[in-house]
Amino acid sequence: PIVEPINTTVESFVAAAFNLRSPSGCRSFVGSDPGGITSGGNFYDGCIALYHSLPEWQRPLFHGALREMCQPSNISRDRTHLQITCGLILRGSRECNARKQEVFFNVIQRSIRGENHPSDSAIHTAGNPSTSSEQQIEYHKMKLFAAAMTPIDELKDCAFRAIFLEPTKMYFRAVGDQTMEGDTEVHGSNVYLAILLSCLSIKLSRSPLLSDEVKGVAQIKEGLKRADLEKLWNPDNNGARWQTIFRNKYPSARRRVNRNRFYSEGYTTAKQVAINCDKKSVEPYLVAYARFFEHDLVIPRLCNYFLSQDHLHHHLDAIFLQLATEEEIEESNREAKYWLWDVLSGEFRVDRGSQMLQYAGILKDVRG
Repeated sequence: PIVEPINTTVESFVAAAFNLRSPSGCRSFVGSDPGGITSGGNFYDGCIALYHSLPEWQRPLFHGALREMCQPSNISRDRTHLQITCGLILRGSRECNARKQEVFFNVIQRSIRGENHPSDSAIHTAGNPSTSSEQQIEYHKMKLFAAAMTPIDELKDCAFRAIFLEPTKMYFRAVGDQTMEGDTEVHGSNVYLAILLSCLSIKLSRSPLLSDEVKGVAQIKEGLKRADLEKLWNPDNNGARWQTIFRNKYPSARRRVNRNRFYSEGYTTAKQVAINCDKKSVEPYLVAYARFFEHDLVIPRLCNYFLSQDHLHHHLDAIFLQLATEEEIEESNREAKYWLWDVLSGEFRVDRGSQMLQYAGILKDVRG
């Protein structure tokens, strides 16, 4: 439980963001954020207003996130990062409930620290002679399994942008509907998130507001040109903004489709659409989303994430030493990165990556 009052936490948060000498002085501070998210205002009032507008169960989480971000030991204690967060909160405090929910989940994500490094005592325990080799291996597996959550969550969000958000925004831009283009992130995302939850039982970093009204969505498979949609849905584009993929070329639609309708008739909330939409029509979207998690795509992504994190190398090497032959161990200089990557050809060895992830309990072999 958090003992510190929300007012005190918000004072510290705004003071840390804008380098104010006196936390109490932030109550009257008026400024602007570097991201241009708002035209400026009183960030203290915005934080307090958003806090009180949230459901009761979300308030301690929001409180804790703000408190975490202004801790000196937190790597997110970067003033630009904190100022942009202030801008998001101020905007959320002024807009609809769906925007408030979007901001709430955004703040939670922005407060999360990087993957915690194993403590010296934990490493000592894992390497203690009295600890069995089986226990040591289980320890390394556990660390990799926990670390895998970060790239998997990032991949789920990436696929969501690619399959739903960016195509919808591109369609609305093509037909000149700027209002719905602006509503896609806030309202449309709740419909799409609800559909993923209903059809595939997939939850992303942001939970859908199931009671949200249906707007900012479109049947983009019919509305966009097939070639354009294939580009947007291509995993190689990594969920990039449609403007980046098409180099800011003004888009054109295949045809106009009914706004604020997604393969359902007469339903007004995200939950109703998710339950009652025509599943056969929605299937191509789900198949396209699942493509991002095919073995040949997800295995390099996970392994390369592990290799990019210095504190995970010894866990990866421990697993590698269990899997590789003596000859492979010598050829790889006893390092997993040289076993996973062919240095001469520059190619990633997917089969070895698959072995490693299956051994760690991260991946299931579902191929026939």
